[in-house]
Amino acid sequence: MKISNPGIPTKEFYVWLNETESTEIITNGARCNAAAEVAKFEKFLIPHDFISIQSIVAIVQPAATSTQRFDIHAFYSQVGEAYNTHNETDNDFDTVMVASEIVEIDVTGALSALSAGDIVALTLTADAVNTPNCIVQGLRVRYN
Repeated sequence: MKISNPGIPTKEFYVWLNETESTEIITNGARCNAAAEVAKFEKFLIPHDFISIQSIVAIVQPAATSTQRFDIHAFYSQVGEAYNTHNETDNDFDTVMVASEIVEIDVTGALSALSAGDIVALTLTADAVNTPNCIVQGLRVRYN
């Protein structure tokens, strides 16, 4: 069978949570259950074959059924540029969550100018309104 238009394949990688300002770090992430607690994905590299974002999502395990709010902040740049050449936020990002059901939070809005070779730092900060009660586990990056 011949495929007439295979398109550009989608690739993906996973970024483990690697720093937190949470009061509780557990084996599968960081618990965010108070205002201003922060989950950080510090310094991951966008691959050389990156063309465009398909999706970038934070993987979260809620402990409560509720609307939970994060402020998303990213800064990124290439080698030879200032670390915060691109400095973007997506504040007051609400997500309806059901206790114990894994949720994906779309963080793509804070990475609008991403390109191959960028070095990225991204944080999710628990907001005082609709304060989260969840475990932030990691990021899944899909691209082509």
